[in-house]
Amino acid sequence: MGEWIASTIVILLFLRFASEWWYNCSFHILYWAMGMLAGSIWLIYLIQLYHAFEERLDLIFAMIMIPVGIAFVFLMLPDYVPDEQAHFQRAYLVSNLNLKPMSEVLIDAEYGIRKLSDYKKIFTYCHFNFQPEYHMLNEAANYNFLVYVIPAVAIGMGRLLRLSVYTCYYMGRMANLVMFVVLMTYAIRIVPKGKKIFFVFCFNPMLVHLAASYSSDALICSVCILTVANFLYLYQKEKISSRDIVITMTLFFVLAIVKYVYLPIFGIYFAVFPKLFRISRKGVFALLGSIAAGLLCLFVAMKLGACAETSAVQLEYLKARSVDSAGQIQYLLEDGSRLPVMIQNTLKEYGQFYFESMIGTLGWLDIVTGPVVLYGFIGLLAVSACMESAKIKWINRIWMICLALVIGVLVILGLYLMWSPVGWGTSEGVQGRYFIPALLLLPIACSNGLLKKISYQQILMIGVIAVNAVAMNGILEYFI
Repeated sequence: MGEWIASTIVILLFLRFASEWWYNCSFHILYWAMGMLAGSIWLIYLIQLYHAFEERLDLIFAMIMIPVGIAFVFLMLPDYVPDEQAHFQRAYLVSNLNLKPMSEVLIDAEYGIRKLSDYKKIFTYCHFNFQPEYHMLNEAANYNFLVYVIPAVAIGMGRLLRLSVYTCYYMGRMANLVMFVVLMTYAIRIVPKGKKIFFVFCFNPMLVHLAASYSSDALICSVCILTVANFLYLYQKEKISSRDIVITMTLFFVLAIVKYVYLPIFGIYFAVFPKLFRISRKGVFALLGSIAAGLLCLFVAMKLGACAETSAVQLEYLKARSVDSAGQIQYLLEDGSRLPVMIQNTLKEYGQFYFESMIGTLGWLDIVTGPVVLYGFIGLLAVSACMESAKIKWINRIWMICLALVIGVLVILGLYLMWSPVGWGTSEGVQGRYFIPALLLLPIACSNGLLKKISYQQILMIGVIAVNAVAMNGILEYFI
């Protein structure tokens, strides 16, 4: 908590000082002195934390991710993450306890889509507002409310304290980041082998970019990563407990409710299926109870989703492009060769774009951070896979690769049905960030321990900090 507060203060002081320099061409000695003092104290504090956590990679992850994540929270101005304005409006609705998906939202009139265009305005719009006025917007996302509960709680608290809408905005972003840090710290903690892979993977600049925003992918990717970590944990256990069953089924039904296209990731659990025959009677009741509760929640979610409204912008796009899911399915079924040809054409046309937007093309896919971020992250991921082995059988490794490919195909096919004109040669609307959950399976499947003698985890620490520092520099250059 102390690190979180200190990191926020240091980053805001940096932006305050830098804003004076960039926009007013003035050197403010007070901001510089306060920043230097706070930065020095903060750095000493981090060094002490590192020495205290040196043997705990999960706590080192949290220690590094907190300042990196908070930097992304403030460096990326509001609504400059893909579809963030829609996700924020939906979270604002949920903070009003409007759980049904609807496109229209009555929101503080001080808020405007991409209203903040430079860092100086952050300090202008973060204040108390005791008499807010409201106006109607109509771009709220129609995802299930579960995706937005955590940021909605933060927004609700801010509104109760009469904070301005942009102060609430940043509080919601921070809440999503807290959720990501907590879940990923837990994931690294429970993984018996392959901790370094998870450590590096969670510092994917695109993933941090999403976690420090209102994007639904913050929760979706967190659940998928925790699902893989939980599998590796169960794979090494002799006996599955009732608690393990409840956690696994909770992850399954959360994913089924918020983004069912990633459900094939649970196929890795076939490797621990034989252990279910050795569970106790209490475990059987836990399994049946979890399934019953999950199905009930899924039923409620489907009922709420049945009344979901499609935004006017999306309706206009679908109409203009003649998108028809039923017609698209019929088109594919008429000739069995059309699906593989479409996938081949899509990968040929957009393969490089998917790779870049899965790691280093941030913002609305217009902040290009460069090859250092792309290949630096992939290199670190490869090194981490060679530094330790996940200790799973070769048949399970092959199965993981197959599941990753299945998820990739489903993502492309899903957007082909929902976003592409009938008979179109390629799948439109797919972005690289959609493949992040599938990407995790590959380094785990390829982990080998060839570099196990290189036990210095400081290499990975310095590497992920450097990669994300270059990404942050790209963000700064975009806005200034």
